[in-house]
Amino acid sequence: MAKAAIQMRRSGRALLPVGADDEARILALPPETILSVRISRPRMPKTHQTFFQVIAKALKHWPPGHDPHPADGDEEMLRAWLLCRVRYCDVFDFPLSGNAVVDAAAVSGIVKLIERVRSEDTFAFVRQGTVDGGPAMRAFVPKSMDWDTLDELDFRPIKDKVFGEIEHIIGCRIEDLLVSKVETA
Repeated sequence: MAKAAIQMRRSGRALLPVGADDEARILALPPETILSVRISRPRMPKTHQTFFQVIAKALKHWPPGHDPHPADGDEEMLRAWLLCRVRYCDVFDFPLSGNAVVDAAAVSGIVKLIERVRSEDTFAFVRQGTVDGGPAMRAFVPKSMDWDTLDELDFRPIKDKVFGEIEHIIGCRIEDLLVSKVETA
């Protein structure tokens, strides 16, 4: 099944093509064609900008000694950690057995994963944990937030969870953080 994105706008009870290209795609369809539609709202630039402004402000007020320790004011690291913290991430488990050879293979796997992730200009966070009742190393890698991956409807719940984490960790409301009514950590 061929897929094509066609932007539509609602006018009363009808959906109308937004632009000439969208209209041409619709007119090229054979009569009686049935379409399957996924409704999405394009990401709002203001929401996107505010998200990154809040992270930048949060970094300036990040409590000393709190995980993570964003090195040299690294907003990307903090953003990645916050996405993992709200579970918008992929989790890779590396069970540990107590056998030096097997555990060395697990560590090697983690190192390779981190190298791959860093080559993609993002971060992986490794923590000790348990998997199936046994010890393990767990690697958390944030998922993409690019415009093609997340529309406005998918982005907002993630943004809200990240803002909730920031409020909890820093101890102030996002509104106060944005207008700098917060004492520097």
